[in-house]
Amino acid sequence: MVAFKRGLRGIGAEVWVQVVFANLGDVGVHTLREFITSALTINEKLSDSGHRCLEAKTLTMMMAEVGEMMCGPEDEVNLGERGRDGHQE
Repeated sequence: MVAFKRGLRGIGAEVWVQVVFANLGDVGVHTLREFITSALTINEKLSDSGHRCLEAKTLTMMMAEVGEMMCGPEDEVNLGERGRDGHQE
């Protein structure tokens, strides 16, 4: 989705995703958890490894996608619902 939101289509999107995935792997980021925990230092790690840094907007979009993967889309969250134990969420 991030590639699509950046305006990339077709083979360009596929190549961008593969390059970003490979570069993140080169700096030890292989899982969503590793991505989240290293979000503040990812560009430093990429730069130190000779890779191109990610734009702040791209990192923000990637973090939003990870959040949706973990919690569901924002419009599906109803903060007014009561939890199983009866307390207000």
